[in-house]
Amino acid sequence: MVATALCLAACASQPAPISHQAPGLLVGFFHGFIAMISLIGSLFLDIRIYEFPNSGFGYDFGFVAGFCSSLLAIFLNLVARIGGTIT
Repeated sequence: MVATALCLAACASQPAPISHQAPGLLVGFFHGFIAMISLIGSLFLDIRIYEFPNSGFGYDFGFVAGFCSSLLAIFLNLVARIGGTIT
């Protein structure tokens, strides 16, 4: 079962990049920050939450940092509305 999955995964490939300038760190941060909104929008429209082609580690790092900061912003907003503050 695992060998079959590995063989099938080995055949997977990404489509060829269309643009000559791949998005980097700041675009990744922005896409990570709006990932929740994009996920909800993808239920109704043809939206992808992850840009392709991207520039690799810089985009990935920005995406994760943006996603974490959006979760932190949502958490801090909810804590303030519930009535507590973080001290």
